[in-house]
Amino acid sequence: MNEQEEQWLTGFTEGDGSIGLWPRLRIAYSQKEHEVLNYIQRLASNGNFYKTNNRGFAHGNVIYRLEYNGRNAAPILATVARNVVSSHTCERVNTILKTLKVAVHEPTIDWLAGFFDADGGSDDAPSLYIGQKEREVLETVKRKFGGAVYIQKNSFRWYLYGNNARTLLLELAPRSHNPPKTRHTLELFEGPTHHETHKEERHTYYKKNYELVKAYQALLREHPEVVVEHQGHHEQKA
Repeated sequence: MNEQEEQWLTGFTEGDGSIGLWPRLRIAYSQKEHEVLNYIQRLASNGNFYKTNNRGFAHGNVIYRLEYNGRNAAPILATVARNVVSSHTCERVNTILKTLKVAVHEPTIDWLAGFFDADGGSDDAPSLYIGQKEREVLETVKRKFGGAVYIQKNSFRWYLYGNNARTLLLELAPRSHNPPKTRHTLELFEGPTHHETHKEERHTYYKKNYELVKAYQALLREHPEVVVEHQGHHEQKA
Protein backbone atom coordinates (compact mmCIF):
# COMPACT_ATOMS: atom_id res chain seq x y z
CA MET A 1 0.00 0.00 0.00
CA ASN A 2 1.10 3.56 -0.66
CA GLU A 3 0.73 6.34 1.90
CA GLN A 4 -2.70 7.49 0.66
CA GLU A 5 -4.06 3.92 0.69
CA GLU A 6 -2.75 3.39 4.23
CA GLN A 7 -4.42 6.58 5.44
CA TRP A 8 -7.72 5.65 3.76
CA LEU A 9 -7.66 2.16 5.28
CA THR A 10 -6.90 3.60 8.72
CA GLY A 11 -9.80 6.04 8.42
CA PHE A 12 -12.16 3.27 7.36
CA THR A 13 -10.97 1.02 10.20
CA GLU A 14 -11.46 3.78 12.76
CA GLY A 15 -14.88 4.57 11.34
CA ASP A 16 -16.35 1.08 11.09
CA GLY A 17 -13.72 -1.54 11.84
CA SER A 18 -13.60 -3.89 14.80
CA ILE A 19 -10.22 -4.68 16.38
CA GLY A 20 -9.99 -7.32 19.06
CA LEU A 21 -8.65 -10.60 20.38
CA TRP A 22 -11.03 -13.61 20.19
CA PRO A 23 -8.68 -15.19 21.45
CA ARG A 24 -6.30 -14.19 18.65
CA LEU A 25 -6.04 -10.93 16.79
CA ARG A 26 -9.03 -10.21 14.54
CA ILE A 27 -9.93 -7.16 12.46
CA ALA A 28 -13.38 -7.18 10.88
CA TYR A 29 -15.57 -4.91 8.75
CA SER A 30 -19.33 -5.14 8.15
CA GLN A 31 -21.15 -3.19 5.42
CA LYS A 32 -24.45 -3.19 3.55
CA GLU A 33 -22.57 -2.77 0.24
CA HIS A 34 -19.77 -5.10 -0.85
CA GLU A 35 -17.80 -2.81 -3.20
CA VAL A 36 -15.86 -1.07 -0.45
CA LEU A 37 -14.94 -4.42 1.13
CA ASN A 38 -13.75 -5.66 -2.27
CA TYR A 39 -11.37 -2.70 -2.32
CA ILE A 40 -10.03 -3.56 1.14
CA GLN A 41 -9.42 -7.11 -0.07
CA ARG A 42 -7.30 -5.71 -2.89
CA LEU A 43 -5.26 -3.68 -0.40
CA ALA A 44 -4.87 -6.52 2.09
CA SER A 45 -5.22 -10.10 0.87
CA ASN A 46 -6.05 -13.24 2.89
CA GLY A 47 -9.26 -11.90 4.40
CA ASN A 48 -12.35 -14.06 4.87
CA PHE A 49 -15.31 -12.60 2.98
CA TYR A 50 -18.90 -13.71 3.48
CA LYS A 51 -22.46 -12.40 3.66
CA THR A 52 -25.03 -12.94 6.35
CA ASN A 53 -28.40 -11.73 7.62
CA ASN A 54 -27.63 -9.54 10.60
CA ARG A 55 -30.42 -9.25 13.16
CA GLY A 56 -29.14 -5.81 14.12
CA PHE A 57 -30.37 -4.47 10.78
CA ALA A 58 -33.79 -4.50 9.13
CA HIS A 59 -35.18 -7.99 8.57
CA GLY A 60 -33.99 -9.53 5.34
CA ASN A 61 -31.07 -7.14 4.77
CA VAL A 62 -27.88 -8.85 3.63
CA ILE A 63 -24.77 -7.74 5.47
CA TYR A 64 -21.33 -8.28 3.96
CA ARG A 65 -18.46 -9.03 6.32
CA LEU A 66 -14.70 -9.15 5.82
CA GLU A 67 -12.46 -10.62 8.53
CA TYR A 68 -8.71 -10.87 9.00
CA ASN A 69 -7.40 -13.24 11.66
CA GLY A 70 -4.03 -13.78 13.34
CA ARG A 71 -1.03 -13.07 11.15
CA ASN A 72 -3.32 -11.95 8.31
CA ALA A 73 -4.59 -9.11 10.52
CA ALA A 74 -1.12 -8.00 11.65
CA PRO A 75 -0.30 -5.87 8.53
CA ILE A 76 -3.56 -3.95 8.91
CA LEU A 77 -2.88 -3.36 12.60
CA ALA A 78 0.58 -2.04 11.73
CA THR A 79 -0.97 0.26 9.11
CA VAL A 80 -3.45 1.63 11.64
CA ALA A 81 -0.64 2.14 14.17
CA ARG A 82 1.24 4.32 11.68
CA ASN A 83 -1.77 6.55 10.89
CA VAL A 84 -4.23 6.35 13.81
CA VAL A 85 -6.10 9.59 14.61
CA SER A 86 -8.47 8.86 17.52
CA SER A 87 -7.11 8.27 21.04
CA HIS A 88 -9.74 5.54 21.56
CA THR A 89 -8.35 3.46 18.67
CA CYS A 90 -4.81 4.36 19.72
CA GLU A 91 -5.39 2.91 23.19
CA ARG A 92 -6.88 -0.25 21.68
CA VAL A 93 -3.88 -0.74 19.38
CA ASN A 94 -1.41 -0.10 22.21
CA THR A 95 -3.21 -2.65 24.38
CA ILE A 96 -2.81 -5.29 21.66
CA LEU A 97 0.76 -4.39 20.69
CA LYS A 98 1.77 -3.80 24.34
CA THR A 99 5.47 -3.19 23.80
CA LEU A 100 5.03 -0.34 21.29
CA LYS A 101 3.98 3.23 22.07
CA VAL A 102 1.66 4.19 19.23
CA ALA A 103 0.81 7.92 19.03
CA VAL A 104 -2.15 9.69 17.45
CA HIS A 105 -1.73 11.57 14.16
CA GLU A 106 -3.33 14.53 12.42
CA PRO A 107 -6.16 13.49 10.06
CA THR A 108 -5.43 13.77 6.34
CA ILE A 109 -7.93 14.10 3.50
CA ASP A 110 -7.29 10.45 2.53
CA TRP A 111 -7.92 9.35 6.12
CA LEU A 112 -11.16 11.37 6.15
CA ALA A 113 -12.22 9.75 2.86
CA GLY A 114 -11.90 6.32 4.47
CA PHE A 115 -13.60 7.50 7.66
CA PHE A 116 -16.51 8.95 5.66
CA ASP A 117 -16.74 5.84 3.45
CA ALA A 118 -17.16 3.81 6.64
CA ASP A 119 -19.53 5.89 8.73
CA GLY A 120 -20.49 9.06 6.86
CA GLY A 121 -23.73 10.26 5.34
CA SER A 122 -25.35 13.26 3.67
CA ASP A 123 -28.58 15.09 2.95
CA ASP A 124 -29.67 17.77 0.51
CA ALA A 125 -29.39 20.68 2.95
CA PRO A 126 -26.62 20.21 1.70
CA SER A 127 -24.57 18.70 4.50
CA LEU A 128 -22.05 15.98 5.24
CA TYR A 129 -22.12 14.12 8.55
CA ILE A 130 -20.32 11.35 10.42
CA GLY A 131 -21.68 9.54 13.47
CA GLN A 132 -19.58 8.01 16.24
CA LYS A 133 -19.96 6.82 19.83
CA GLU A 134 -16.77 8.69 20.81
CA ARG A 135 -16.77 12.49 20.54
CA GLU A 136 -12.99 13.01 20.55
CA VAL A 137 -12.31 11.85 16.99
CA LEU A 138 -15.14 14.02 15.65
CA GLU A 139 -13.69 17.05 17.44
CA THR A 140 -10.41 16.29 15.68
CA VAL A 141 -12.24 16.24 12.33
CA LYS A 142 -13.92 19.53 13.25
CA ARG A 143 -10.61 21.24 14.06
CA LYS A 144 -9.07 20.12 10.78
CA PHE A 145 -11.99 20.37 8.34
CA GLY A 146 -14.48 22.72 10.03
CA GLY A 147 -18.11 22.02 10.88
CA ALA A 148 -19.70 21.33 14.24
CA VAL A 149 -20.25 18.38 16.59
CA TYR A 150 -23.67 17.67 18.11
CA ILE A 151 -24.95 15.22 20.71
CA GLN A 152 -27.50 12.71 19.38
CA LYS A 153 -28.98 10.50 22.10
CA ASN A 154 -26.10 8.17 23.10
CA SER A 155 -23.77 9.17 20.26
CA PHE A 156 -22.31 12.19 18.49
CA ARG A 157 -22.44 13.60 14.97
CA TRP A 158 -20.11 15.88 13.07
CA TYR A 159 -21.82 18.10 10.49
CA LEU A 160 -20.52 20.35 7.72
CA TYR A 161 -23.02 22.49 5.82
CA GLY A 162 -23.51 24.46 2.61
CA ASN A 163 -20.69 25.47 0.30
CA ASN A 164 -18.10 24.17 2.75
CA ALA A 165 -19.69 20.73 2.45
CA ARG A 166 -19.70 21.00 -1.35
CA THR A 167 -16.02 21.96 -1.41
CA LEU A 168 -15.01 19.11 0.88
CA LEU A 169 -17.12 16.61 -1.08
CA LEU A 170 -15.19 17.50 -4.25
CA GLU A 171 -12.02 16.47 -2.40
CA LEU A 172 -13.50 13.31 -0.89
CA ALA A 173 -15.27 11.93 -3.98
CA PRO A 174 -12.12 11.10 -6.02
CA ARG A 175 -10.61 9.42 -2.95
CA SER A 176 -13.70 7.37 -2.09
CA HIS A 177 -13.85 3.59 -2.59
CA ASN A 178 -17.51 3.24 -1.65
CA PRO A 179 -19.25 3.86 -5.03
CA PRO A 180 -22.91 3.60 -3.87
CA LYS A 181 -22.38 6.14 -1.09
CA THR A 182 -20.41 8.52 -3.32
CA ARG A 183 -23.01 8.36 -6.12
CA HIS A 184 -25.83 9.03 -3.67
CA THR A 185 -24.01 11.98 -2.08
CA LEU A 186 -23.12 13.57 -5.41
CA GLU A 187 -26.74 13.21 -6.57
CA LEU A 188 -27.99 14.96 -3.42
CA PHE A 189 -25.61 17.84 -4.05
CA GLU A 190 -26.47 18.27 -7.76
CA GLY A 191 -27.56 21.83 -8.57
CA PRO A 192 -29.23 24.12 -6.01
CA THR A 193 -31.01 22.00 -3.41
CA HIS A 194 -34.56 22.68 -2.20
CA HIS A 195 -33.03 23.95 1.05
CA GLU A 196 -30.84 26.45 -0.81
CA THR A 197 -33.55 27.53 -3.27
CA HIS A 198 -35.93 28.46 -0.44
CA LYS A 199 -33.28 29.89 1.86
CA GLU A 200 -34.53 33.50 1.68
CA GLU A 201 -38.13 32.33 2.11
CA ARG A 202 -37.22 30.41 5.26
CA HIS A 203 -35.14 33.31 6.57
CA THR A 204 -38.16 35.64 6.22
CA TYR A 205 -40.44 33.10 7.93
CA TYR A 206 -38.11 32.58 10.91
CA LYS A 207 -37.42 36.29 11.23
CA LYS A 208 -41.15 37.06 11.28
CA ASN A 209 -41.83 34.43 13.94
CA TYR A 210 -38.80 35.53 15.93
CA GLU A 211 -40.22 39.06 16.06
CA LEU A 212 -43.59 37.68 17.21
CA VAL A 213 -41.94 35.67 20.00
CA LYS A 214 -39.96 38.72 21.10
CA ALA A 215 -43.12 40.84 21.16
CA TYR A 216 -44.98 38.21 23.20
CA GLN A 217 -42.12 37.96 25.71
CA ALA A 218 -42.03 41.76 26.06
CA LEU A 219 -45.79 41.74 26.69
CA LEU A 220 -45.39 39.18 29.48
CA ARG A 221 -42.62 41.22 31.09
CA GLU A 222 -44.74 44.39 31.06
CA HIS A 223 -47.96 42.63 32.14
CA PRO A 224 -47.23 39.69 34.48
CA GLU A 225 -50.94 39.32 35.14
CA VAL A 226 -51.34 38.02 31.58
CA VAL A 227 -49.37 34.95 32.62
CA VAL A 228 -51.72 34.30 35.55
CA GLU A 229 -54.81 34.70 33.40
CA HIS A 230 -53.30 32.54 30.65
CA GLN A 231 -52.34 29.80 33.09
CA GLY A 232 -55.71 29.95 34.82
CA HIS A 233 -57.46 29.65 31.46
CA HIS A 234 -55.59 26.45 30.72
CA GLU A 235 -56.22 25.11 34.21
CA GLN A 236 -59.98 25.63 33.72
CA LYS A 237 -59.86 23.88 30.37
CA ALA A 238 -57.94 20.97 31.88
